[in-house]
Amino acid sequence: VTVDLDPSTAGDQTTLVVPGEGTWTYNPATGELTFDPEDGFTTDPTPIDYTLTETATGLTDTATVTIEYNVIISGTVFNDLNGLTDGTVNGSGTDAGGLYANLTDNATGLVIASVQVDTNGTYIFYSSDGVEENETYEIILTATIQTVGATLTTATLPLTWTSTGEHIGAGFGNDGTVDSKLIVSTTNDGVTKANFGIVRVPDVTPIITAVPNVMHGETDFSIIVKVREMNVVVTNGLITVRIPKDTRWTLDGSYDPNLTVIDGTSLNNLDWSYSSDANNHIFTTTSEIAAGGFSTFGFNATWNAGQTRGFCTITSQIDSWSGGEERNDNNVDAEKLDYFIK
Repeated sequence: VTVDLDPSTAGDQTTLVVPGEGTWTYNPATGELTFDPEDGFTTDPTPIDYTLTETATGLTDTATVTIEYNVIISGTVFNDLNGLTDGTVNGSGTDAGGLYANLTDNATGLVIASVQVDTNGTYIFYSSDGVEENETYEIILTATIQTVGATLTTATLPLTWTSTGEHIGAGFGNDGTVDSKLIVSTTNDGVTKANFGIVRVPDVTPIITAVPNVMHGETDFSIIVKVREMNVVVTNGLITVRIPKDTRWTLDGSYDPNLTVIDGTSLNNLDWSYSSDANNHIFTTTSEIAAGGFSTFGFNATWNAGQTRGFCTITSQIDSWSGGEERNDNNVDAEKLDYFIK
């Protein structure tokens, strides 16, 4: 292959002796010389001899350039907001605030390489990271960098994020198991679009208040429950709040969905439905709670502990997974009541 390094004037030309495993292309506008290897081209560093000839004088010089050929595995981590309901791992690229893609040996589970996911969600493993052609690997996402040679079998995501699915390719489909792990098998062309879907999930927590919270004999009082979303993510699905029954207090009549204010606190009672079982007062809603927002319900009640005194704790408990949440260690709140004989 002969290319003129400066086609505007007579001068230097470069003659390349090419081993024949691909196609050379020269761009005189940029001076860029590119090599596109044929399928089956060796992945070993390949020395290529070339001769530089100065046309005007006929002087020549020879040298060798070594071509490094990479087998790569690459892909994108997507913020898959629709949760794979469209059957496709897609969305906008994300690193979830700090994420690593780990290349592991599919047979042993040993970490071969651990690379940080870019802020746009992309990641890539090169031959220099240990990728070889015609091998099978498992890519596993983690929230922290992993040690090469350590055993890794389970994915971990940053707090408040969860998996939606994984797939090789940009089209419809998934690997069948939602776990932020993906098995890939390389050819001499490598693997691209080894994609992961994750999504940030909501987190709901209750805040219960009794007004008043000091009882003197038989006392009318009110209970207010504010259900707050903590992760700045809109809730989805059923939310259930349970308040255990207690013989010392009862609802004042029935739950009023049209009640809008208690003690200056605005209520969303119309969004909540009331039912009960042998042990609990049960409040449910399928209305969305805005990202970082809250929904509040309340009711009036009557306290009557007879000729006794002491204290009582009223609790509100949100059922696990309510509203699409994953975190459930903050689903209980309590209000302490002091009561006396009138």
